[in-house]
Amino acid sequence: MSWETRKDKSYYYRKRRVDGHVISEYLGRAENAARAATEDTRVHDNRTQEQARVQELDELIRQYDQFAQSVQMLVDAHLLLNGYHKHRGQWRKIRNLRRKKSQ
Repeated sequence: MSWETRKDKSYYYRKRRVDGHVISEYLGRAENAARAATEDTRVHDNRTQEQARVQELDELIRQYDQFAQSVQMLVDAHLLLNGYHKHRGQWRKIRNLRRKKSQ
């Protein structure tokens, strides 16, 4: 999206890609071109804001994953210290291997 100057006059063109080729769409030089330029700027600003929101959400997800991993490590340590072990992905209480002697 740009204003191009040709022979001391400004013209507005909207450029887009179609099947790998750049297509220039002539929009004129008067009010219609000015309106189109304003609309294109607004759309570009909205895309920029959306990209910023996506980056912010990605950062929050990364922080959440890091927090969840830390909590999991604490839970695992607590269970190990309290006599549990993992058996095929499940936490189980360690059995007492000593048997009572028969009298």
